[in-house]
Parts: sequence; C-alpha cells; structure tokens
Amino acid sequence: MNNESPPKSPPEIQDSWSQKADEILKRTGAKAGYAYVLGLENGRLVEELVRRSDLRVVAVDENPEKTDALRKRLAASGLLGPRVSVFTASPLDFGYPPYIAELIVSERPAALGLDSPKTFLDEIYEALRPYGGVLCLELPPERLTSLSAAIEVASLENAHLERDGSLLLLARQGALPVGRVKQVWTTRG
Repeated sequence: MNNESPPKSPPEIQDSWSQKADEILKRTGAKAGYAYVLGLENGRLVEELVRRSDLRVVAVDENPEKTDALRKRLAASGLLGPRVSVFTASPLDFGYPPYIAELIVSERPAALGLDSPKTFLDEIYEALRPYGGVLCLELPPERLTSLSAAIEVASLENAHLERDGSLLLLARQGALPVGRVKQVWTTRG
C-alpha cells in the first residue's frame, strides 16, 4: 500500500504579478499555445502565466543569475517541466521560430531594445502566430507613444494595434499572405 501523498500544488500568491497575469490573459484571450516572456524582473509573471493558463511558457533573459534563480524556484514549486522553459540569452537575439507565439509579454520591457523599434519589430512580430498572436506590453506613456508610431510606420502585414491605458497590444490578425505561406514552406523543406 502506498502511503505517499500526491505532490502538493504550489500555493497561489496574490500580488501585482498575479493581477498582471490575469489582466494580460483577459485582454489578449490567450489560453493555450506558446507564450514568450522576454526580459525578466523576478520571474513572477512566468509563474503566474503557467498557473493561470494552459500556455507553454518560454522565458528568455540575458542575466544568468535571474534565469538560474527562476529555474530553481520553478523546480522547487513543481512548475518546471514540459510547460515552462527558461533560457539565458538576449531576448532580441534568441532566434524565435516564425509564427509560433500566441502571446509575447515582458516583465522588463527595457530589455527589449525598444530604442531601436525596427530591430525589435523585425524579430518579435515575426514570432507571432497568424489568426491572433498578440504582443502585450505595459509601457510608460512616452514609450507607448513612440512604439505605437514605429508600428504604424512599419506597415506590418495584418497588424492590429490597440492601446489600452498603459498596455500596448499588437495582434497578427488573419492568415499569412499567400506568397508568404509559400516562402515559409519552401525555406523549411
């Protein structure tokens, strides 16, 4: 007879990160698929997205102390596994597969190279999946205005930009253009 008790689920923490995760999930409608958290402050948003959704969360930060601490905390709480991965790398140089992300967020938007919005948009928008992948960033007003303007100028295919308070939401709506689909398949084969 096995007297071992089943593993306990990690205790739920109610803090500003749990509130942010709830707001992000509500505003974006993201429930499952891949989510990238680019630029870590303390990793709490990663934990809360895993707890509150069925998303597969990939965290990326260039600071090895932050990524190691997050890995240890996730492992201790039983959250590290097939639904969450943590990588030590520059968020802009990570090499994201195209069209995979349901959701892209950041705990620390300053880590995303927003001073060079073209580079940021070239890397990040390409990772958003068709039919509703969303970039959701909380930004100060001046950064929100400048990034919104850069997005408008970039003329991104099927992009829908929305500003809601301090949140910037950039969604890839609809299918990929026909020529783009053919290019993706021929370069992958």
